[in-house]
Amino acid sequence: MKLRLPFLALSLLLVLNACVRENSAPSEPATFEPGEGAVFLTSVPFEDAMTVEDFPNSERDGSGEAAVVWQDRLLVRSTSHIFEYDWDGNLLAYSDSALVPMARDMALIGDSLFVASWEEGIYEVDLTSNRVVNFYDAEDGLMNVQNLRFAVDAETLWVGTFQGVARIDTTTDEVHFYADELNVEGSAFSAAVYANGGDIWAEVYGNSYSEGGVSRYDSKTDTWTAYGPTAFMGDRWSAQRVDFLSFIVSDEGVFAAFQENGPAHEVLQKFDPAQDTWNTVFESSAETFMSILPSKLPARETYSSSYYDDIAQTVSIFDGGTWKTISAPMKTYASIVHEGDAYYLLSSSGIEQFSKGNSFPEVIGASDLMFGFNPPAFFITEDDRYLTFFVPKMNEMAGSWAYVDAGAYDFQTSNFFSTRLDLSALSHEELPASEFVFPDGQTQFPFGTHQMVLDLNAHTLTLQ
Repeated sequence: MKLRLPFLALSLLLVLNACVRENSAPSEPATFEPGEGAVFLTSVPFEDAMTVEDFPNSERDGSGEAAVVWQDRLLVRSTSHIFEYDWDGNLLAYSDSALVPMARDMALIGDSLFVASWEEGIYEVDLTSNRVVNFYDAEDGLMNVQNLRFAVDAETLWVGTFQGVARIDTTTDEVHFYADELNVEGSAFSAAVYANGGDIWAEVYGNSYSEGGVSRYDSKTDTWTAYGPTAFMGDRWSAQRVDFLSFIVSDEGVFAAFQENGPAHEVLQKFDPAQDTWNTVFESSAETFMSILPSKLPARETYSSSYYDDIAQTVSIFDGGTWKTISAPMKTYASIVHEGDAYYLLSSSGIEQFSKGNSFPEVIGASDLMFGFNPPAFFITEDDRYLTFFVPKMNEMAGSWAYVDAGAYDFQTSNFFSTRLDLSALSHEELPASEFVFPDGQTQFPFGTHQMVLDLNAHTLTLQ
């Protein structure tokens, strides 16, 4: 197997010596060992002058594989990192983004975890050694490294990109790229790829450069058969472009949901391989289509092994014939304060403390915070008693203030409170400009035509 890594990752791996994970039998899962150069770290390294970027952010982008199982360990992807959990939802490790950045998708083949990195390429991580062992980019034939999306067929890694589809033989590292070969009309082929039991399909997105459609791969001839707008809509409408709502390659067949003649009418069709045609399963107005659609599709486990619930912030994975769900909350770190031998972080979970000897930050004040356009204020009061925050939130679509979350942690009593002030009833004239910055160090300050006051004794936030 070749080994060619980006300069930064290669330099780190060559220069830094680290403890790595030992091989173990599946009955005794290997554990990730900490150390510089190791891809997965079991703790956040405690350093001087840390910033929020030193802590693992677990925001998701809503696409790509949510989770995979390796040796009874659950690997959950976020936009920036991959997190390892046990089945009780305990965080065990996270990937070092300095070695494997921007985890936009992932796929597991044997003991190798493939990670899509936006604008860079594809990293292969050997999970038994906890090391990056391979890297694919344009030099290897991966002609585009944007919008990378994976599908796995045995030991073949299929990759959708902004300019076509790549087929990677992971046993030989050979890369074959398809663009015009997809035979979809147009000049650009932003594609997703799907694989199920040797059945390979590429979905080409409709846009100003392409009429859209899907293409089916024939492994015997290494060719693609395309199905454009007329294959789905025939002559019922002026079929110039097809926009898919979803495309599913399942154990029970291939399904395509799309808009027909604009967004008001939507259709679900199923592919008939014997007749090489797409046949309508049902159609309805857009108002009722999505509520009916789930009942017309096969069970999720026939086409997907994992998904993330953004509302419940849980990840579910189909393993051992059943769906298993664990808590995997999305977390954003917004601000940090260093005091004594500890760091205090303002996160979407509230206030967290990180001290030497901790593996990960610990929540000391729980509050659901949502960060927006305006930066928060996060500071220790002059008497060194309270760790205080203000988190503003604007309705960015409307361009108006929505609310302010505020609260404080009392170092003397270890008590915490948070409160929310709704600003929706105030007129535009009463509010400050949208670029207003909340001042650090102040619990009372001018806010538009009012004074904003955080009372640390009464635990209230008011406008006066």
